[in-house]
Parts: sequence; C-alpha cells; structure tokens
Amino acid sequence: MLEDFRLQVFMAVCRERSFTKAAVKLGISQPAVSQNIAELEKVVGMKLFARLRGEVALTGEGVVFKDYAEKLLASC
Repeated sequence: MLEDFRLQVFMAVCRERSFTKAAVKLGISQPAVSQNIAELEKVVGMKLFARLRGEVALTGEGVVFKDYAEKLLASC
C-alpha cells in the first residue's frame, strides 16, 4: 500500500525538481526526501526520477506514475 506521505514527497520533488528544495517545502531533511523516494521506487518497482547534476527529472515511468499519484491524492 502506498503511503500518502510518500506520494506527497514525490509530488513535491516533481514540482521543485530538486530533493533539497522539496525538503525545504515539506519541512523535512533532504535525506528523508531521498529515503522516501527510494522506498517509493522500490515499492513500485521502477525508477521514477533521473538524477541530474543539481536537479532531477521524471523518467517516462515517473510521468505515468505522476498522473496516478495525482488521482490518488485527489481521491483522499
């Protein structure tokens, strides 16, 4: 089962394109963001972000998952 918080972390990283900026917006540490994204990627069995120098970008699977996450969060 996907936890709402992990989905919120995922969406924050999508918006900010940075684990560090997402951490600031969420009021948590950057390692906590990294851990939540790593756990989410493990649960869904796919890489959701490509880590680039200074920012992150959604993978193709991440784009599809983002649509799914938005629907899940909207239904809560």
